[in-house]
Amino acid sequence: MGTDFTDWQTGLLDAIASDVPPSAPPPGVTEAALAIYRGNYRLALLDTLSRTYPVCRQLVGDTCFDLIGRRFLATAPSRSGNLHDFGSELGEFIARTGNGLPSYLADVAALEWLAHRAYYARDTRPASLDMLASLPGETWPALRLEFIPSFGVILSSYPVASLWLAHLAPDPSFAGSLNLPECAMVTREQGRIDVKALPIAEGRFLEALQTSHTLEHATDAALGVDETFSPLPLLSLLFAKGQIHRIIPA
Repeated sequence: MGTDFTDWQTGLLDAIASDVPPSAPPPGVTEAALAIYRGNYRLALLDTLSRTYPVCRQLVGDTCFDLIGRRFLATAPSRSGNLHDFGSELGEFIARTGNGLPSYLADVAALEWLAHRAYYARDTRPASLDMLASLPGETWPALRLEFIPSFGVILSSYPVASLWLAHLAPDPSFAGSLNLPECAMVTREQGRIDVKALPIAEGRFLEALQTSHTLEHATDAALGVDETFSPLPLLSLLFAKGQIHRIIPA
């Protein structure tokens, strides 16, 4: 009996989430009831996308964003009972299928997901700058840094951080050039999400560290973009903001 009920429950959930209505609803469920369930399910997911991606919605307008959302649902149904987990692939979906949409929209979506993820990320104890300073200088090049879970960074061919910040203002507008590459650093401090625009060299440094490369490798990556780059100011900022969780020696 328990197995039968589980199968029925799974069938109902599949029927609700499926993009194509089943030829017949599960036993005991009328077609009218199933239609209501399916409609409410989609409305809840579309509302979740709107709350997670408010700047993307502003950039393309309500009608266009709802159309993107409905197409997205057909390829990426919710896989979690927690709505906060839904929508992570929207940026990739836009990049893959977004003909006719602004070229920067996929990267803005990726930034908005980082901000959303940062808000709900678990807390961890940060490492201190004193911990780094206590290590012999000759060991620094081989060190690796592990960021706290709420930290995020994205490198873009577009000024995504500046664009995102401009559209959060009471009177959204962006007067800058859309052809300038930019790094967006996402942090959470005392429950507040902060997005900071950084030069690409600093973004290369952060990206390398985030993918488990050493300080030496990360510095070389940044110097390849800007030969005047120095890692110390950015490292001081990261530790001051409590964004480093662990210092990993060689």
